[in-house]
Amino acid sequence: MPTHDDALLQAYAACPPSARVFHTLEIWQSSFDEPARIVANVGDDMFFGIEPGAPHDGGALVQFTACPLTSDYPEQRAGQAPTSKIKIDNVNRELVPKIRAALGVREYIQILYREYLLSDVTEPAYGPVEFEFARSANGRRLADWDRDGA
Repeated sequence: MPTHDDALLQAYAACPPSARVFHTLEIWQSSFDEPARIVANVGDDMFFGIEPGAPHDGGALVQFTACPLTSDYPEQRAGQAPTSKIKIDNVNRELVPKIRAALGVREYIQILYREYLLSDVTEPAYGPVEFEFARSANGRRLADWDRDGA
């Protein structure tokens, strides 16, 4: 019997080229002047629509910055908050000041994961799924980031 991951990989492999999937993150904390939005595996920044009723810019077409990232598909279990491992490579210069500002605020960073299809970028095909940044892959908390730089 195939697992959830196997079924997802099979579904992605069977998609026609026009159904290209874009993985995005919206990163927010009250210390940010505006959310940081990034899109994975593209060479240039892109514009995507935010679903109506979203906490920031609901119904608007907004720019997402091209930034290398990888993430596991969000794991969701009954009665538990969703979890995922997210890795952002080479954090771009727009995100570094936001991370540094977040260090002075005792509050979790909120992350919204969305997927968009090339055939319709006006609203997410999947998501948003909300997460709280708890710790980095090597176990460092956000407050530890300032020791070695963001």
